[in-house]
Amino acid sequence: MRTLKNISSLVVLLLSTQVNANDLTVLSAGGSSASRYYESLSIQSSEKAIPPLPKIQVHDINNMMFPVKSNLTPGYVQARTINANGLAQPIFLMGYDETSIEWLQQRRTILIELNAIGLVVNVPDAEAMAYLQSLVPELMMSPVPGDDIAERIGTKHYPFLLTRNSIEQ
Repeated sequence: MRTLKNISSLVVLLLSTQVNANDLTVLSAGGSSASRYYESLSIQSSEKAIPPLPKIQVHDINNMMFPVKSNLTPGYVQARTINANGLAQPIFLMGYDETSIEWLQQRRTILIELNAIGLVVNVPDAEAMAYLQSLVPELMMSPVPGDDIAERIGTKHYPFLLTRNSIEQ
């Protein structure tokens, strides 16, 4: 009896390998064929059913972000202790101006050690942003208006460094 089951299993296995892939039916519960829903996929041809998206130039996307303007201005920021335990990483906020560039160059080493993230306000174009990024390529910098974060910490000026414990210039 056991041999008969093994033979019948072998016959089923051999027969199932002979099925043509075009005639394969996984489950038939009656009704109409769903193949019309798959026709636009062009599965059996090498052509694409959906036309390709137009090529987008990265240069155009970068220029769409600029200019970045803010109500903040370069100036003195009072150093103080804060409690920002939710801050995952130190942040520095600066602009595209002589004061900020000098500040960035003076604090470059400490900003790199802290792995601070740069938020850049008042930056006119992608070239200006690229210049600032070239001064500290080790750090991530992004153009942002920055007014909301400055308002939350009570300042109207930049540049400054914001950590979990302090705001300092």
